[in-house]
Parts: sequence; C-alpha cells; structure tokens
Amino acid sequence: MAAHQPRVLDLRAAVALGELAEMPKLPPVRKRKRKLPRCPHPEDISALLSWCCGWLRVPVALAAHAGLRSGEVRALEVRDVDLVRGEIQVRRAMSAGEVTTTKSDEERTVPIAPELRPVLEAACQGKRPSDRVVRTERGTTPSRQNVLDRLTRVQVGTVSRGTPSTRSATTSARHCFGAVQTWRWCESWPATGTSQRPRATCTRSWTMLVVRCWGKPRSNRRTAISVRLQKS
Repeated sequence: MAAHQPRVLDLRAAVALGELAEMPKLPPVRKRKRKLPRCPHPEDISALLSWCCGWLRVPVALAAHAGLRSGEVRALEVRDVDLVRGEIQVRRAMSAGEVTTTKSDEERTVPIAPELRPVLEAACQGKRPSDRVVRTERGTTPSRQNVLDRLTRVQVGTVSRGTPSTRSATTSARHCFGAVQTWRWCESWPATGTSQRPRATCTRSWTMLVVRCWGKPRSNRRTAISVRLQKS
C-alpha cells in the first residue's frame, strides 16, 4: 500500500474535484513478509568473544551484553561509563564518521552486565573522560567497516579451530542480547493468571526470534507463554 499511496491520494483528490466520476479499482498490493533478524545462540557469542582480542573485544561485548548498536558503540566515551553505579549512558551515535543522535533520538541508560564489567574496566583504564571507549591500536575510532572486517577475519579463523561461528556482525550480537532478555522474561512470567504479568518490554519479533532460532521451549508452560506473547 505504501508504494501506491501517492497515486491513491491523487485519485481521491481528482474524485473530490469532480475530474473523475468515481474511484477506480486498483490491483491488490502484496504484503511483504518480514524476515526475522539473524540471531546467533549465546554459546556462539561466547565462543566468538573468546577468540576476539584487542579493541575488537569491546564492541562485540557491548553489543552482546548491553544491546548497543554499532554507531552507539563507536561513539561511546569513557565519561558515559559509570563503573561505580554499574550503568552506561547511551547519549550519541556515529554515522558516516560524524557524531549524531541515537536512532531513536533519545538517550537511555543500560545496566552493566557482570560479563561486560571486566571488558569495560580494561577499555577505560588510563583514558581521559572525553576519550572513546573503543579505539584502534593507532588511537583512532574504528569505522563500521573496520569493525566488520576484523570480525569477519576472527570468525573465519574460528572455523578452522573448530569453534562454532555464525558469521554475524555486531548487529547479530545485539539481537542475541534482545533474545536473551526476552527468554528470561518468558521464564519469569507465571504459568497461570495474568494479574502478576510483568510489564512487556519485548515485541512480537523478539519472541518469534527466540522460538524459531533457538527451538521450541522444553516445557508446556514456556510454550503457552510464547504463544500468548505472540498474540499480544
């Protein structure tokens, strides 16, 4: 419908002005099926992190354990990381080498996961508050393509070592973060009754992603939860 929207508006205007007697019949528009994003299993992400070294470990860990986008990872500064309170302030992003707002145009606070803390402590050590958390060996901020190229080389190397690899970018690692949070939310939801249902923080896409990519839940309780989430 989106492709024909301007034409439909023009036709309606023509009918309103009297230039057309009636609205003509238009052919139906096929709805495009939404493809689920790629979501590697947490074991694949752990295996990938074990082989990442140097500065590459930081963006992968931030995507997998904090859900940051690629541009948000590269724009993150040391002063945005509060190790005392255990929080990350996501205030900006980087696109085409320029600092801009986040995709949602809103700032958000993300808790620091236990797996992420040692990575951030090492990345922020000895840096000034205005320095970027992710920096290359030359002290510069890596580009998006630079991160992808390094990550691809690591994943190709893991295949030869027999380690599971999903050939996923930091975006896929972020999807894994969202799927893990959804899975934990499903497990915390009581099997009976809706009065104690926690506030929904996930979408249907995340739920379908968990069910399809990680297999069906083992118990009937989780199956019922997943079905009800898909309908919500």
